Amino acid sequence: MNYYRTLRRLMPYANQILKNKDRLNKVVGESLSKTNKLDLFKKISRELKLALGLAIDYSNGSYKDVKKKDIILIVAGFLYLLNPADIIPDFILFFGFFDDLSVLTFILKKFDKELEKYDAWKNTRN
Repeated sequence: MNYYRTLRRLMPYANQILKNKDRLNKVVGESLSKTNKLDLFKKISRELKLALGLAIDYSNGSYKDVKKKDIILIVAGFLYLLNPADIIPDFILFFGFFDDLSVLTFILKKFDKELEKYDAWKNTRN
């Protein structure tokens, strides 16, 4: 499966969400809620939280050391997660979340260095 092609279709919507802090906060909240409920996502929990924090901190202007295009792709990944009618619908118990996990894992691996850089920045602020 070509994840990037799938995500590119969501990028215009992700860009609109990134421009609206309330909508972005809603997407982040719903994504956290959905991934926290499923054991399937626990192995990538730390990275998911970093990606969500990166999107929020970029949106509110406190972290800018990342390309906007990368943030839009991260938000597109979370939109994919929240889309109930994706490649394998979520109502198909257990299997419906494999494609969501695959897409999010793809994004997290693609931005691994960015997430670590963001994590280091975040830790220096605390």
